[in-house]
Amino acid sequence: MLMMNSERRTTRLRQPGFTTAVRSIAAVTAMAFTSLVLQAPALAAAPASGKRVALFVTPKTKSAAGDAQVLQSFMRAELRKLVGVSVVAGQAEPPAPVKALVLPSIEAGFRALNERNASAALDAFEKAYRDVTQYKGPVDKRLLARVLKGLGAAQVMNGLPEGSDTLDTSLNVWPNQQISDYSWTLDLRTAFNELVNRRAQLAPGSVDIDTVPSGAAVRIDGELKGFSPVEVKDLTAGKHWVETSIDGYRWVAMFVEVPAGESAIHSVELETTPNKGAFDNAVKALERGMPKGAVAGPLSDLARVTTADAVIALEVSKTDEGYALSGFVRDGGELKKVATVVPQDGSMPENLRKFLATALGVQTAADDSELPLDGPPQTAVFTEGDIIIDPNDPIFAEKKKQDEDPVTSEWWFWALVGGVTAGLVVGGVALFGSQAEGSGPAGNVILKVNNLP
Repeated sequence: MLMMNSERRTTRLRQPGFTTAVRSIAAVTAMAFTSLVLQAPALAAAPASGKRVALFVTPKTKSAAGDAQVLQSFMRAELRKLVGVSVVAGQAEPPAPVKALVLPSIEAGFRALNERNASAALDAFEKAYRDVTQYKGPVDKRLLARVLKGLGAAQVMNGLPEGSDTLDTSLNVWPNQQISDYSWTLDLRTAFNELVNRRAQLAPGSVDIDTVPSGAAVRIDGELKGFSPVEVKDLTAGKHWVETSIDGYRWVAMFVEVPAGESAIHSVELETTPNKGAFDNAVKALERGMPKGAVAGPLSDLARVTTADAVIALEVSKTDEGYALSGFVRDGGELKKVATVVPQDGSMPENLRKFLATALGVQTAADDSELPLDGPPQTAVFTEGDIIIDPNDPIFAEKKKQDEDPVTSEWWFWALVGGVTAGLVVGGVALFGSQAEGSGPAGNVILKVNNLP
């Protein structure tokens, strides 16, 4: 069966007493974003004919170099949330968005879970997991969490021991999950509850991330953490999804094990892209031309090198009001000026997204970052001793013609309900009649009669 081990580079535990000098190119700038949720790119499922957009942010002054670096990474992430837009840069990203590759398997997997077909669910989620971990580009945080949740649930339902580790990784990527979201089977709910209790006993860990070359954007579980070399602290023990990217080099992502109460060192040597020389020359020409407004040639070169349909080039400076952005958009053969001032507050992601959508003439996609992950279609909230009778459960399924009455019209269903209820009443008299109040087992009968005619 598929194992949760996708490391393509060596990650070694730090020896006791070992210290590493951690440098961050934009440490001060990154601290200014602590009130923001710098989440992973939410890739839109854009068709192949969607608009391919490249974006570059340059500093207006030397003091704004750190701001430009952070904003470029952040705004590229916001670009991916626009309808019909795919982002291209100097990283040789795959032509097809990851959602187009993985969504069919995810949907098939959750359908199989809802039908209690554990074997089919495992097959679907194993394929989704392979496609996600082998993808050479940014992966949406929610998409990755859905794959891990479905795979872990399928592994547990199939009795595979690695299921608990997979669910643990899914909680690292998407912490806000509840036991009620795992009500496909009682065994699965039990496994999830035991996992949550075990996680609560573990001390957090940390990881030092270094890349060759340095200066790569580092995302952990979909959140921008800084630029290499960088130390990331207070991580829940277990596997975390680490992405490193820098223009002119291929995107690298993998799971990295973070030990409880200790620190790990993770090093990645990035591979150059075939067109790195031409790309670097075009970027340098853009940086020279931006102060003078001489950008037509560099933007055309960048469009050619990145195969972009549109190129956005912006200069950034810091003001009392926030970030002042001004520059140009080359969309097809048209060149136009754009400018905005974005306050540095909680509304900054939305304001940047609206600015980019207006500049490109497209719409923003619905934000699904706060939506819960997939769960059973009718989540049953079990408590100890509860008996759930759901007429829509597959256990009651029979081969019937489409024009037959629903299961609730069958005499045996109501006989079963009555028998269970009567049995509990009689059993309750026998169990509790001679005992002190509050002693002995207790429970409820929960009758679900949804969709009655």
